[in-house]
Amino acid sequence: MKKLVEKLKTVKPIYYVIVLIAVLTVVGVAIFRPSYSVESSLLDDKVLDGLTITNISLVEDQGVATYQATVTATRNINVNTIEIVLTTDKGAITLYGYVGKSMLNGEATVIKASTDADIMQATDINYIVK
Repeated sequence: MKKLVEKLKTVKPIYYVIVLIAVLTVVGVAIFRPSYSVESSLLDDKVLDGLTITNISLVEDQGVATYQATVTATRNINVNTIEIVLTTDKGAITLYGYVGKSMLNGEATVIKASTDADIMQATDINYIVK
């Protein structure tokens, strides 16, 4: 222990300042990084005419929000796009999930859509199959 104390006495004060700045930066980012709590009902499975939407996720990373879900056909159906309409306190934001094919009963595909709009605080979600 004495050797460690003697070694620390020889370290230049600038190194202490650098370490202190690094620690404060990490702590500041951890404390002040915004966290989002998505309305749980937005992530519930949805049953539409001819489709089910499951495994719904909303994730924000560096100012970009991404919606992702699994779409499964419950009958033979032609699906071009699925409009994902999210309601926020600032109005409705529409994302487009591209499928672009005829789906057979039981067939599944993943749709994904991203935006820089603030959808993480959405309170409602609706789908329009086109």
